[in-house]
Formats: sequence, structure tokens, C-alpha cells
Amino acid sequence: QLYLNTGPFYSLSFFLFVTHHCNTYTSKYDFDKNPVDKAGHTLYNNKNLPLERRKYNNMIGYILSAAAAYLLGSLSFGILFSKVKYKKDIRDFGSNNAGASNTLRTFGKGAAAFVFVFDALKGAAAVLLAKYLLCGDANTQICAYLAMLFAVLGHMFPVFFGFRGGKGVATTCGALAALQPVTLPFVLAVFLIVLAAGKMISLASVASALLLPFITFVVFLVRDKAFGLPTAATAILAVLVIFMHRENLRRIVRGEERKLGADKIDPNAENQKEGRK
Repeated sequence: QLYLNTGPFYSLSFFLFVTHHCNTYTSKYDFDKNPVDKAGHTLYNNKNLPLERRKYNNMIGYILSAAAAYLLGSLSFGILFSKVKYKKDIRDFGSNNAGASNTLRTFGKGAAAFVFVFDALKGAAAVLLAKYLLCGDANTQICAYLAMLFAVLGHMFPVFFGFRGGKGVATTCGALAALQPVTLPFVLAVFLIVLAAGKMISLASVASALLLPFITFVVFLVRDKAFGLPTAATAILAVLVIFMHRENLRRIVRGEERKLGADKIDPNAENQKEGRK
């Protein structure tokens, strides 16, 4: 119980401490091989290093960004909240999902809002950490998109909780808000339209994920910005989110998926799982 409450945070803090110092070292490598300015100060610039060393430094930045994002994503606030406040595991109820939707049906609106906000914040934090702290001299756009993908993977398969987590929707929203905020209103509009029509959060989430790479492509193309990496990264993200909703899609086909406003799951009852009578 003590590890559940403190272990993930201490593990992540230690990792960030180590990666910060590792990144500092790689950016100041080879003092004698770098040129100096007129005052005799060494110019620490990745471009002044040999090609192989530059590739190594870049790879370190990518690895650190991905690893930190995965650990941050593994902080599953749905599980933490349910265990700390209710002494129960949210994954034992409803859809067995550790995200905000299942929390809403099991513990109510307040709990769901808490879980959604913090799951979104960790997605945004992963992207910002990668861009401004861990990337070093590597390509910041690659670092940021790697962080987005691995934060969502961490949320879906959290190392701290037996690799059973959520479906990545809230974490994706947070990462998009930090990385490509211009696309977020369009994605949210799709989500709200489908939710209003079908009354199913899962269907709205799948529709939003499906259209995310197309929205990204169009928005970046219209703004005359490079769209290759953003479109590819969001396409991978869409596949992941839709894959995690595969059971929801089966229940939709069978007509068994819970709709918004359906009876709340009783966390004190047994066998309160989707599709069970």
C-alpha cells in the first residue's frame, strides 16, 4: 500500500533527476573539440561535434523523452484515486477501464472530473518535459511526438499497475493541447456531435480518434506547415485508441453498450461489469 501511494512518484522523480544530469553531460561533451569565442569561452553546440557524436546525443534525447513520457503516463490517476479514496480498484467495475468514463459510471462526476483533468495534465506534462528539458540538441518536434505516443502507451499499459490501464482519450487530449492545440477544437467538436447523437462516450471517442489524423493533415496543410510527422504520429495514436475500444465496439454491435445517463454502477455490488446482467 505504501508503494502504491508513493512508489510511482518517487520512481518518476528519480528518473527525471538522472535524465536531467545525463542530458547536461551529453550537451557538454568534448570540451577540447569545440571551438571557443573571442573571450575564450567554449561554445557548446551540438553542430560542432563529430557526426557520430551528434547522432548519439540525438538518440539520447529521443530515448529520454520517450522513457520519461511512458513513466509519467503510467501514473494512472483512475487507479490511484479509487484505491486511495474508496479502497477499491476501478478496474474491477464496469468496463474494467482505469479512465474517466468508467470512473464516471462507478464513482460519479466529481471523481471522473478529477481523473480526466490529471490524466490530461500528465499528457501535456510529458510533451512539455520532452520539448524543454529532456530533448537537448535533438529535434524537438520528434521528441514531443514521441512523448505524446509514449505517454498514451504508459496510460494504456502502466508499468506501476500490472500493465492494465485506461484507453488513452484524456491523455491524448492533454498531449494535443500542449503539442498541436489548433487541432483540439475540431476533435472536440467531433466528439460532442457524436456524443449528442449516440449518447455513447466510447463511440464519440472512437469517432474522434478516427478523424484525428485527417484533421491534423488538413489543419497543418492549410497553415502551410510540415504535416508528415504530425499526421503519422496521430495516425498511430488513433490506431491505439481504437484498438483499446475494441470491446466497446463489440458491445455497440450487440446493443449492450451503456449510454450516457444510464444507471450508475454500484461499486459495492459484485460482477458489475459491462454486458453482464
